[in-house]
Amino acid sequence: MDKKVIGKTGIMASRLGFGAMRLPQKDGGIDFSLASEMVDVAIDAGINYFDTGYNYHHGKSESFLGESLKKYARDQYIMTTKLSLLALDRIEHVTRAHAEAMFDEQLARLGIECFDFYFIHNISNDNRRKMMMDLDLLAMLTERKRRGQLRFTGFSFHDKAENMAKTLDMYDWDLAQIQLNYYDWEAQNAELTCKTLSERGVPFIAMEPVRGGRLVSLNQNAEHTLREANPDESNAGWALRWVANKTGADVVLSGMSSMQQLKENIDIFSPVKTFTQTEQSAINVAARLLLDAPVVGCTACEYCLPCPEGIKIPKYFDIYNEYIRFGNAHNFKTRYDQIKEDTMGIAACTACGKCVGDCPQMVNVPDEFKKMLAVYNQA
Repeated sequence: MDKKVIGKTGIMASRLGFGAMRLPQKDGGIDFSLASEMVDVAIDAGINYFDTGYNYHHGKSESFLGESLKKYARDQYIMTTKLSLLALDRIEHVTRAHAEAMFDEQLARLGIECFDFYFIHNISNDNRRKMMMDLDLLAMLTERKRRGQLRFTGFSFHDKAENMAKTLDMYDWDLAQIQLNYYDWEAQNAELTCKTLSERGVPFIAMEPVRGGRLVSLNQNAEHTLREANPDESNAGWALRWVANKTGADVVLSGMSSMQQLKENIDIFSPVKTFTQTEQSAINVAARLLLDAPVVGCTACEYCLPCPEGIKIPKYFDIYNEYIRFGNAHNFKTRYDQIKEDTMGIAACTACGKCVGDCPQMVNVPDEFKKMLAVYNQA
């Protein structure tokens, strides 16, 4: 397993990070047995960077990792988690005391005394930055570091690339976590995000390298382009290798939901193969083909949930994007009806705007729902 020292922290981390936002599911919750086995396989393969967050798996991800990792010595793994601005924003009359309580709850869930990296989660706009200042969260980080309860501070970023400097100016950050993949290099100007961080000397972790699985399923033209350049490489392999080779990211996070995905990713990073010029040219063409396809930028992070009307928004966008990529209207309508059996249909949307404000990808959900209904009614 490839490893690298993260910036100036001195921490040696595996290039592949174990993301705990998309763990395998069973009976409506985490498949504890399979997910625990995956943690064991990951550590045995040399993965030592584990990433979770307060909201992941409806608050169960941290507890799962705490239980699964307790049999290992504390120096065998790097533990990172995140303070949820989303959760704090939903508390009436929120104060710093709520954030302090969340921090303590996370230590208890994970069963540890100190976080290696602790992130402010989902800085996506000026309102989130204002909340950080109003609640004095940066002073909280400094105090918790003084107490020995966290080693290094970071933030996860979902704002526009040109706003990165605003966040960097707020604090002496040790680390950033950014959405980074070959599609968003241009689509969200991730190239500028990386450049800004590098100029400031702030190391960064790559999240969403396969864009929530979206870079695993490609349109036929993009697929053909990559297969011609390297018929033996999977679409996930293309995406992960690109981030590891071309961006400067110290760790590439992957939210793996099956043992097969884990083992494939371990192979990709043991070690990461460099890109040939032919491969680089091919992925540039594939990225352009994807950029030209008008898909909705949903990554199924579920920050938009719960919807007040009970609509499972990411499920609908998943099938809609498949329609946009492949044009199979019958399949789209069939899958829509299947989803509607378990949740409200998108016609129930009142355009309240809550989901728009919570979406890291800044998707205008009500507008996209109108387009989707038109496709459904014509199918």
